[in-house]
Amino acid sequence: MLALEKSGPAARAYKPDLQKIRARKSPGKIFNTIPSEIFENSQSMINASKAGVPRAWLKGVIDAVGLRDVFVSAFNITSPNLSRMYRRATLDREDSEEFLDTVRLLKKSNEVWEDESLSLGWLDSPVPALGGQKPRELIDTFEGRRWVMKVLSKIEYGDFS
Repeated sequence: MLALEKSGPAARAYKPDLQKIRARKSPGKIFNTIPSEIFENSQSMINASKAGVPRAWLKGVIDAVGLRDVFVSAFNITSPNLSRMYRRATLDREDSEEFLDTVRLLKKSNEVWEDESLSLGWLDSPVPALGGQKPRELIDTFEGRRWVMKVLSKIEYGDFS
């Protein structure tokens, strides 16, 4: 839930390209693929990372969201190598952690913006609090995801500084 209405300089800087957003697949099923307790409990996230994310989670999320390039970048691989990952029974620990951390960020963005289209649009928009970079461009590193999460938390609580 939002503490305040989305207003202020940071919110005004974001103007979604509605045609571009509508052209994408709806990410409505993204989190139905992965059990919600994975994101609600640190121990569950750790256990899932150690056990390895099932390929069905990977494919389900990517198919639902349509952000294949984000995951290619997060895994630091090529698109054909991502297709090869679909053939594995489970991802290794490192890839599982990258995947779950990226999904956690996407989930947070959807929660903050309370609308999947707005969330996807924000990810593709330059954000002054991120030095004018698009959040999508920062998702490929742990520190980048952490920075984007901090900005999302500030937006969630009405701090647009």
